[in-house]
Amino acid sequence: ATYTVTVDGQVVATVEEGATYTMGDATYGYTDGTDMFKAGTEITVNSDVVLTSVNEFSVAAAQGAGIRYDGTAGIRFQARVSAPEEALNSSAVKTGMIITANDIYEAFGSELNLDIIGDPDDDGKDYAALNVVNNGWYNNQVGTYCGSIVDIVESNWIRNFIAVAYATITYTDGTSVTVYSNMTGVRSIKGVAAAVQAAGYPGIAEAYHATIDAYAAATE
Repeated sequence: ATYTVTVDGQVVATVEEGATYTMGDATYGYTDGTDMFKAGTEITVNSDVVLTSVNEFSVAAAQGAGIRYDGTAGIRFQARVSAPEEALNSSAVKTGMIITANDIYEAFGSELNLDIIGDPDDDGKDYAALNVVNNGWYNNQVGTYCGSIVDIVESNWIRNFIAVAYATITYTDGTSVTVYSNMTGVRSIKGVAAAVQAAGYPGIAEAYHATIDAYAAATE
């Protein structure tokens, strides 16, 4: 029996069953829709293989933020991953958002990433941040997702928060690579609520206006 290897819609090889095929040099490797393979990976072919090359893999975070007005107080940041849909929908790619208070970020004076969460500074204080792992695309737009913190107490409605988004590829050999976005803008529940007020509560039912007004009126 012979099988084909297709990359980006083009048949690149026809091989006998049990033969090997070595992948090319795509920047972030290749995906079959389930797994991610590093560039140069050698596979044994026992059926037709369909691959998509991944040359683009980047994350951008929006500068603005949204607030929660139905339920407990919360703030939400949004990000967009640019990569082939086949990779984004594979189980090998995980996305998320790291959120912390801006005063914590400024106090540590170091970039916010997965490695630094919980690391102590010279005084033994941990870098407190929340890692929000994405579990679905926002409004079914593949690549767009949000990270939120909720149950924010009233005394923190005036507190500024900041976030960074990330995306991690885990390859079949067990190694991984993580890319990070730019930092989001610094936002507070009070500040976002005031902006919503000024814009005339766009798309928000009148029943929630009082909640937004309460956020905007928050004081120290």
